[in-house]
Order: sequence, then structure tokens, then C-alpha cells
Amino acid sequence: MCRKPIQDYFVCRDKNKILQLFNLCAPMKEQFCACINEVFVKNHERGDKKFNAQRNEYFEEQRNRRLSKMMAHVEDSMEKRKKLQD
Repeated sequence: MCRKPIQDYFVCRDKNKILQLFNLCAPMKEQFCACINEVFVKNHERGDKKFNAQRNEYFEEQRNRRLSKMMAHVEDSMEKRKKLQD
């Protein structure tokens, strides 16, 4: 999608030192940066849709992991306390 604007910019920059010197390739650079940003946003939206479809399951799984970690820590500290009391 962004291949042509990127190629045009680098051809302008590398082949024409005068254009590069006077920064006349800047509009092409802005164009390819905008194109890359647009592609990034589209891909990010696609990822967001995928995440939002499984959002509840993800957070439920995360809660369960935290709870099991906390329970393991509590059990471990209770065992240590018993050992200290003995």
C-alpha cells in the first residue's frame, strides 16, 4: 500500500542531491509518513477488534491468575509462620 510513496521519496532523496539540499523531497516524506501512519492505525484497529471480542475472557483469566498467585503467597507465608512458631 505504501510502497510507491516510500520508493518515490528515497529516489528523490538519493538520486537528486540538489532536491535533498533544498529539502524539496519533504512533501514526499510527509506523504509516506502519513501512509505508514494510516496503515498502522488500520492494523491497530484490527487488533483492537480482536482483543475486544475476547475482552471479558482475557480479564477473567487475568483475575484468576492474580487470585491464584495471591493464594499461593498466603499459603507460603502461613507455612513460614508455622515454621517460625515451631
